[in-house]
Amino acid sequence: MDYCKDCANFNDSKRDWWYADKFYCEEKEIYVYPKDEACSKFIDKYKSSPGYTNSGCAITKLTHNILGYPDNWVVLNCFRSFREDFLKKHEEYIGILVEYDYLSPFISREIDKLDNKEIFALNILKNYLLPMANYINNNLFNEAINTYQEMISYFKNIFNLENIEIVRPNKLDMNTLGKGR
Repeated sequence: MDYCKDCANFNDSKRDWWYADKFYCEEKEIYVYPKDEACSKFIDKYKSSPGYTNSGCAITKLTHNILGYPDNWVVLNCFRSFREDFLKKHEEYIGILVEYDYLSPFISREIDKLDNKEIFALNILKNYLLPMANYINNNLFNEAINTYQEMISYFKNIFNLENIEIVRPNKLDMNTLGKGR
């Protein structure tokens, strides 16, 4: 199923004044919820919209795109293994992955708007990502999850995403779950 948030007509920089979790649809000229089922005018912004690039995973954006670490950097691979080998195998953590998939494109686009991307990325690396990787490598999974949740709370706060309702889909694609797409 396609959702409004994945449409090229979905403008996440225009929030509804009264309903902060609604955003403007350029095609229909109304405010819609990101998880509304897409209409017949849907244009996949990740594939077919000229000039649009997928913001994707916020963590990859920070480490690879901004700071220049390779995509196969040991820290990124640590997070990927943790996602695949631990989080996906425990039902109680699926919600964390769903939330990341939902928020990550919003976070990535907000990062793109920052004037001080490098300083911001270094602070996130120092305060959240490196400690999380250290916890994971030492099998301190609860500490890693707590640090991750602190980071997401920080992103929600500074990018004004606290009021966005995360709705868990009825059917999850386990191949893409937790990849921030």
